[in-house]
Amino acid sequence: MKHLDGIANERFEVRPVRLADPTDYLGVYRYADGVLSEIAERFHLDQIAVHTSPGTSTIAAVWVLLAKTKYEGVRLFKSWIDKRSGAARMAELQIPFSLSLEILP
Repeated sequence: MKHLDGIANERFEVRPVRLADPTDYLGVYRYADGVLSEIAERFHLDQIAVHTSPGTSTIAAVWVLLAKTKYEGVRLFKSWIDKRSGAARMAELQIPFSLSLEILP
């Protein structure tokens, strides 16, 4: 079994999606929340990985917000092509902040 940053390749699911507007935060949120909700029924949150690189900045922002709030523990990954070698690279995102909600009277 091959591993990529601690995640077995055999457990990846590709979920292509067509969005009417990939910059529409509400539409992207509804889709991403639905996907994570469905997957979270089958796997523990720290077993779920999301690839944030494809798509728009709206899509990436929604994945980050969901992973830091409602689905805390989901792992986020980015990918890129190394300019020197031309090799595909992938790394886990390290988000240096947490999000919380404080209610003040």
